[in-house]
Amino acid sequence: MSGPAVRVMLAPVDASPFTASERHTCRVVGLTLKTWRMGTALLDRAPVCLMAAWAAEELTTCEAYSLLLRCEGPDGALMREVIERVIQSRIGEG
Repeated sequence: MSGPAVRVMLAPVDASPFTASERHTCRVVGLTLKTWRMGTALLDRAPVCLMAAWAAEELTTCEAYSLLLRCEGPDGALMREVIERVIQSRIGEG
């Protein structure tokens, strides 16, 4: 997806120290530690609509993680509904 870069700070739940295994894996596969942690959070907690868009490469890892944090925030139920509608409309266009 093209457009302006999305900058996101890791949520406290995702900001624990990186293990030696995580560092090694990131080095081997060429990911940053932050991208690894965002991807792990998405795999663990993202709603299906968000996972589908991420898997279809409609969203970058950073964009998907940012939306995940919105889904988990105080207005999470509303955000989840809005995100699902937007993703469905984008998939329908493609």
